Amino acid sequence: MKADLEVWLDFLKQYNGVTVITDNVWVSNEKLELFTDSAGGPKGGYGIYFAGQWAQGTWPKHWVETGITRDMTLLELFPVVAALMSWESYFVNKKVIFHVDNQAVVQIINMKTSKSSRVMTLVRQMVLMNLKNNTLVKAIYIPSKQNQVGH
Repeated sequence: MKADLEVWLDFLKQYNGVTVITDNVWVSNEKLELFTDSAGGPKGGYGIYFAGQWAQGTWPKHWVETGITRDMTLLELFPVVAALMSWESYFVNKKVIFHVDNQAVVQIINMKTSKSSRVMTLVRQMVLMNLKNNTLVKAIYIPSKQNQVGH
């Protein structure tokens, strides 16, 4: 609860009291050409594709050593948040639909909550960024074979 309140305090310190109405239309990540995916395990990592630009990385060694790379919910949410952060200015005043191949992550993005404290760290970052940028984000489930990143 304290961490949630700190997110709101951080936002309110910067908020000027003016909110611009977001676009009327929800834009899918496919229309934006935005795709994310992850792989767990010691050799896993993540990939993000956005309109001709790529970002990718491997998981930190201490994540592998401490078993964090077995938490597929965290690993699948990470590139979604990384994409929102990397191309933050593009998402200002937008409504974005992510197509995600992990049902738990779909629920977390839509509900903005999780029972996992590690996952909530990412959720709070996403929520704060969305508040600051007046961005609305929701997710829809797609089967893994339909996830287009890297294909």
